[in-house]
Amino acid sequence: MDMAADAGQQLEWLAKVNPDCLLSFPSNVEYLARLARDRNIRLPNLKTVQTIGGMLDSDMRAVIESTFDVPVFDTYSCCEAGYLASPCPGGHGYHVHAENVIVEVLNDANEHCSAGEIGRIVLTTLHNFATPFIRYDIHGEATVGAAACPCGRGLPLLTAIHGRRRPMFQLLNGTTKSSSQAAKIAREVGGFLQFQIAQTALDQVAVRVVPDGSWTSRTEGTMRRELGDYFGPEVTINVQCMERIPSPARGKLQSTVIETLECGDSAPLSFSEELQVGTSVPISTRNQKESPGESEHSKANRTRPAKSSMPTQPSALSAKLCVPPKASPL
Repeated sequence: MDMAADAGQQLEWLAKVNPDCLLSFPSNVEYLARLARDRNIRLPNLKTVQTIGGMLDSDMRAVIESTFDVPVFDTYSCCEAGYLASPCPGGHGYHVHAENVIVEVLNDANEHCSAGEIGRIVLTTLHNFATPFIRYDIHGEATVGAAACPCGRGLPLLTAIHGRRRPMFQLLNGTTKSSSQAAKIAREVGGFLQFQIAQTALDQVAVRVVPDGSWTSRTEGTMRRELGDYFGPEVTINVQCMERIPSPARGKLQSTVIETLECGDSAPLSFSEELQVGTSVPISTRNQKESPGESEHSKANRTRPAKSSMPTQPSALSAKLCVPPKASPL
């Protein structure tokens, strides 16, 4: 089932298939869970939900687990390298699939973070011989775990996955606002099956909402007031009720996007599109010595991060809603 299909069609198909396991992007599963709750649709055979390819926060997990009454098995993955880490069975974080990929967590100086520190993730694939990725920055962040996990496994541990960095909303007065906090406010108001907050100008924010059965004019007013208090009087909040928020070709709906070129000279039309090209990270040059006779051009190239020509989300790939086949009896 194509995840770009209407959520109602997806849910009808799931009700017909009645799966044991459901695998999809977190944003898509949350939408299906909210829709199933609103329409009182149950999946009685469902035993587990596995999320891939996106950030699963605690609010999303709560909606999915409370609706389907099954545990959510969240894995860390990306299009470039596949599965990167899986949950520790002891609940201590995520174990890196070190047999297939090297995952490094670096600080702003391109040095390895210590246990408990948050840094950005760069990866090196070990089995992609056609197009290997070496110290490839996927614009994601994680918290480094202890060297030895209490569960006894020897694989590297990440205690938390923070996902890809969210955009900062820039305002007319030069200040910025966290898009993560804006999304949190919208979730607290509720009343929707799906939502997206988009900055369309420096003084304009659109809140796109697919209402559920509890949505009323009062809910709309609360949404406008709460976000208006957060952004301030110079920003106009426009609440737009829609039947469906179109998903991008990759199937991952971003809850916050920037759709204006006013936010700086190099601001992207859409923040989600900016992250389609990663960068390779140079090995720290702090202790490297200049070679005799080395040219200025060589020195510059030795330390400059290079733009990768490989898109992180190949357009040829289509997102799928996967239901693993049931095992045949022996």
